[in-house]
Amino acid sequence: MEAYEQRADTHVTYFEVTAALAFSIFATAAVDVAVVEVGLGGRLDATNVLTSSVSVITGIDIDHTEFLGTRIGEIATEKVAIVGRDGTLVTGPLPEQAIEAVTQHVESSNANWIKFGVDFAVEDAVVAVGGHQATIEGIFGRYEDLILRIHGRHQVDNLATSIATSELFIGQELDHHALALAVESITSPGRLEVVSRRPVVILDGAHNVQGFRGLAATLLDEFPALGWRLVLGIRGERDVEELVAPLNGLVSVVYATQAEDDAALDAADVAAKAGTALGVVAEVAPNVKEAIALAQQSAGSEGGVVVAGSLYLVGEAVAEFSSSRDRTSEAHVRFDAPRFDDTDDDGDEYVDRFDELDSIE
Repeated sequence: MEAYEQRADTHVTYFEVTAALAFSIFATAAVDVAVVEVGLGGRLDATNVLTSSVSVITGIDIDHTEFLGTRIGEIATEKVAIVGRDGTLVTGPLPEQAIEAVTQHVESSNANWIKFGVDFAVEDAVVAVGGHQATIEGIFGRYEDLILRIHGRHQVDNLATSIATSELFIGQELDHHALALAVESITSPGRLEVVSRRPVVILDGAHNVQGFRGLAATLLDEFPALGWRLVLGIRGERDVEELVAPLNGLVSVVYATQAEDDAALDAADVAAKAGTALGVVAEVAPNVKEAIALAQQSAGSEGGVVVAGSLYLVGEAVAEFSSSRDRTSEAHVRFDAPRFDDTDDDGDEYVDRFDELDSIE
């Protein structure tokens, strides 16, 4: 890598190196399907070296403005560039300001655009225990009464988008039983994740305005009014007041802190700005663990605590509740993948090493 940097007179980022390693591993393993998430934007992202069968944009909002631009249209232009010539694009709900940029790229690349609310939709969704029960009208099929055990109404839209994407990928209706089992097993660690009950503690990696809007809507629609204590840590070039504004009226106290992250904003500055924006008392805690402890003590057994503002913050918070987060599922062991090859590349008989391991006592 150092030789390449010297020869090309350029710097290779950590993400570029890890992406290249991942793609190399995928190629060596000859994976049948790879679901690859863009790191930042899309047009210049390391993942954009791939040619995808289906490209997906779940939503677009203001984020990473120092790289992607300050307007929705600019950000949409960066994101939609993942769609190649004659490609297929699936989009979730998009803001009106993004439509023009997406339309221009789709037309110029002769892509097939599958739209939420037009080609597929959420037919019905109601709050259920731990999440939602939803009926999705897909492209090739209708999927009734799916149980999605994660919080946030926007996650139902994401589910519909993922179902449409899967249908397009395989070119047919999905197996209803397999889908229902898979959906019920879905987890989203650190995304509106309830990790404690007395008090209720929610970990949410919301770190942009869109995420905080979703957090606020979920607290209003899916939880009782608990006078939430907010453990807040923010990183990067973000407007603290704008970020936390959706939580106005929902939060009673802010405990600002910093994760072990070089890009974390100063906790005292975050406390001052968040307290002013929300009109509440804001205290500073020296670290994530103590911030959570203070918030829990303040909430008591009947209150609620939200940890939000940064994935780094939530990552550290996870360690405080790790024993309560295991939720195993049969979804990935009940269905065996068919094996079509009985010999390897050299013509030798194929040996299932997992069967060998099972025979060892």
